[in-house]
Amino acid sequence: MTDLVSSPLWRYRYRLNRADVAAFEALRVDGLRPLLLAVVVVGGLTGWHFERIEPYLPFEASGTAGQAVLGIVIAGLGFLVAKLIAWLRRRWRTSRHQLPENDTVVDVFGDHIAWTADGHADLRPWERVGDVIATPGHVFIFTGSDQALIMPLRAFESAADMAAFAAWADDHIEQWLEMLAGKNEPH
Repeated sequence: MTDLVSSPLWRYRYRLNRADVAAFEALRVDGLRPLLLAVVVVGGLTGWHFERIEPYLPFEASGTAGQAVLGIVIAGLGFLVAKLIAWLRRRWRTSRHQLPENDTVVDVFGDHIAWTADGHADLRPWERVGDVIATPGHVFIFTGSDQALIMPLRAFESAADMAAFAAWADDHIEQWLEMLAGKNEPH
C-alpha cells in the first residue's frame, strides 16, 4: 500500500437512513432454501389434511389431472409463502440495523477506501473490497460477505457523478486484482 496519510481523491459526506438500509436489504437474494421450505411445509400440511380440504376443492383431486392442478396450487402457495417470509426477513433486518447518529464520511484513495461513522473508522484496501453494485439511488461497496458500505445518491453531486464513481471503483478493483496476479500496474 502507498502512503495512508495522503489526501483523498474524493470525500463524500452523508447521513445514512432507514431507506438506504432497506435498499441494501432489497439486493439480497434468499435463494431456493426458503422456497423449498415453504413448498414442503405447505405441501406437507395439505397432504396431512387432504381429507379435510378435498370436499372444498373446485375439482376432482383424485385423478391425474386433479393431482397436477393440486401440485401447481401447492407450489404457488409455497412460492407466495416464501416471498412473504423473505419480505418479513428484509423488513426485520432493516428495522434492527443500527443507524449512525452522525454523518458518514467516506474518503477514497488510490489504494484503499476509508470511512468513519459515529466515531468508528474503517479502512479496506481495494484488493480486499468485493463487488461494487450501482443502482439508480445507491452505490454498494461490499466489504464482507454480508456487509457493504452504502453510499446514497445524495452523497454525490449528481446521478452521473455517482455512476462515474461506481464505474471507477469497479474498474479500480479489477486493476488491483490484475496487479496482484502480476499482470499490470494500477492506473
